Amino acid sequence: MLPTQTECPLQYADIELWPDGRTLQHGVPVALSPTERALLAAFILQAGRALSRRQLLAQVWGVAGGLRTRTVDIHVNHLRRKLGPGLRLVTVFGVGYRLEREG
Repeated sequence: MLPTQTECPLQYADIELWPDGRTLQHGVPVALSPTERALLAAFILQAGRALSRRQLLAQVWGVAGGLRTRTVDIHVNHLRRKLGPGLRLVTVFGVGYRLEREG
């Protein structure tokens, strides 16, 4: 029997986000909060593209408009510390952040 779409993980490089809540990198579990998972999913869905703080606030927190907050920056820093080798979250000056492969 073939897996259904809901059984397949969201993948980029060596990281997998499974619908059941598991996150694996190099096949090893990574402990992420629900917010960190949602943030990583937003980056994976737009891999290689810079996402602005405004876009991330809308996609992850459901906040629209020009709210000024450090929430995105704080959660991006937490996620950076948890990502292992092979992936990095790059600051794009004047824009926001981008997920890319290392090397």
